[in-house]
Amino acid sequence: MKVKHIFLSILCLLGFTMPTNAQDYFMTSIAPVSELASSIPGDFKITPKSGTASSYQGGAEISKAFDGDMATMYHSSWSVQEFPITLVFNIAEEDLDYLIYNPRTSGSNGNFKEVEIYYTSVDKSEKTLIGAYDFAGSGNASKVKFSEQLSKVKTIEFTILSGAGDGNGFASCAEMEFYRINPARDNNTTLFADKLLTKLKDGVSMNDIDAMENPFFRELATNIYKGNYSLNFRTRECEAYMDRSSFSKLYSVSAYNLHENPTGIYFPLGKNVIVVENLEEGRNVSLVIPHYLGQTTDNWSLQSRSYPLQEGINVVDVKDFAGIGYISYFTPDWEEAGKVNIHIPMGIVQGYFDASIHTNEDFVEILANANAYPFLDLVGNRTQITYTVEAYRNYTDDVTELVKRYDNMVLHQQKYMGWQKYEGLPKNRVQCRANGSYYMYKDNAGASFEYGTMYNMANSVRFYGGPSSDNNWGPCHEVGHIHQYKFNNWSGMGETSVNFPNRFFRYYVVDPTYSDEEDRFKAGLTAIKGKTALLKYGDVGVTLIPFSQLFYYFMEKGYADFFPDLNRKLRTSTANTEGWTSAQYELHFAKAVCDLTELDLVDFFVDWGMLYCTDLEGREPFTIDDYGTGHYAFTTAELEEFREYIKEKGYDKPDEDVCLVKPLGGRFSL
Repeated sequence: MKVKHIFLSILCLLGFTMPTNAQDYFMTSIAPVSELASSIPGDFKITPKSGTASSYQGGAEISKAFDGDMATMYHSSWSVQEFPITLVFNIAEEDLDYLIYNPRTSGSNGNFKEVEIYYTSVDKSEKTLIGAYDFAGSGNASKVKFSEQLSKVKTIEFTILSGAGDGNGFASCAEMEFYRINPARDNNTTLFADKLLTKLKDGVSMNDIDAMENPFFRELATNIYKGNYSLNFRTRECEAYMDRSSFSKLYSVSAYNLHENPTGIYFPLGKNVIVVENLEEGRNVSLVIPHYLGQTTDNWSLQSRSYPLQEGINVVDVKDFAGIGYISYFTPDWEEAGKVNIHIPMGIVQGYFDASIHTNEDFVEILANANAYPFLDLVGNRTQITYTVEAYRNYTDDVTELVKRYDNMVLHQQKYMGWQKYEGLPKNRVQCRANGSYYMYKDNAGASFEYGTMYNMANSVRFYGGPSSDNNWGPCHEVGHIHQYKFNNWSGMGETSVNFPNRFFRYYVVDPTYSDEEDRFKAGLTAIKGKTALLKYGDVGVTLIPFSQLFYYFMEKGYADFFPDLNRKLRTSTANTEGWTSAQYELHFAKAVCDLTELDLVDFFVDWGMLYCTDLEGREPFTIDDYGTGHYAFTTAELEEFREYIKEKGYDKPDEDVCLVKPLGGRFSL
């Protein structure tokens, strides 16, 4: 039996019920009403009659972009990565008001970045530019509303200038949808006093409500009138956050939270309603439902579905999987973007814990009522924790302290990166979530921990644990993967530089006396010095030692900002890395350390098997297997050029052999 099925069986035994259909749940669930959302007039969807693509992969032709199936997709050629790519959708002379681009439901290869959109019509045979857009490689659906209705459209043409993916990138699309607005969509709200439909006008009577033609609005008005309707978790202000592309440019990393603005509402399969207010024209805001229960041993990836929202009443047809919803509002101008108000009259309240407004006592009540779905969000200042309800019920002793400790872990990694000192701490959070697939890992959505780790991960005391415990090393390690970037994560460093921020956090928070084992140090340095490359030694713990020693040495010298300053220097580097092997990245790192500290540390790096000359007798370039194949090649000429550079700078050598440094003033002995 698969892990997911076992987990769901346990949940059912513990009293969880898994709602499935939206028509079975309405507002406070006082009275199930069939197909209420379907009674709201929706916009008219226009399906293309055919299409063409200038590049496509066999089995992923353009027709997959309008077959009505989000599980299939159009994809450009895997082997020929050339832009621009042109997609043409043939329309049967229909009037159009907007389109929705739906990216693939998992992965990111081919997600559109920069595009130009054109159209032809019965009256305009020459293609006319609608506009130029940057979808920023987002995994969320993007809506393009035309400035005016396009009449009798014959074709919509996308010129894709760039897309997400390795190399030059790709282009992909799960579904391209075209719509004409239904003018009758919002004609049923005359008895409500506000745009969000949360209260009735003064003087409204039950007779007025009974006379309403539309059953959805009549049922909503009835619940409000009778005082049976609680707005708790059904309304909220949604804030804007920095989009992934801008975040990556500023901070050099990208795998921050995709699921800000939790609604605390479980959305069953079928049609649901969301009312939106203050959504500025031209902004992309979506409901996102991740498939947390879909992460199994057979499928690590976190799938999600996004549903674009517009001002006013939205009928959202939830397909493929149900789940708790989030309001995705990411934009480059997040600081200027106004807040968006939402009201979700359908769906089931699951709730969430927000450490800025809720207390431990509130959490007891929230947890007791969290029976709609197996997952629940804890929102902190730096982190968002999405673990199982049962884990919280069984293991969480002090939820406020638990969130504080996760926040502290992420804060120290952000300090290590130099963000607090230079760019400023991001508003975006790191998401830590539970999964049914693998022990611990980092992916595009954040850090993920298997259900079996919850005993430690969901308990504030055990989360920190002892100095050598996985309880803090594990989560700090996976969050450390999020904070790796180009100039500290060259091939061979995938499981080493991830622990730089880990070491930083543990020094300041967990146990500053923790040290690498002396036997491991002696064996490593003895085997490496003058004999082999650090990246050939094959022990990640040994590979970490020299980088830890730099941290400890400069801490002793009173230079507490060594790592923050070094990361800033490396992250803002404009070096052209084309053709670099891991050796050139080592050289770049070593040069940055020497320039930053104004010390001649060349011998330190060479002794530890970095700057390893592969052109000497008995040596040769080698390959590295580290999340892909890397290469290492370094010449004596490059090393001598570096020594000459240091000599010209006039940097002094350190006052001792840094290779022997231990934490808190200790020294190794060989």
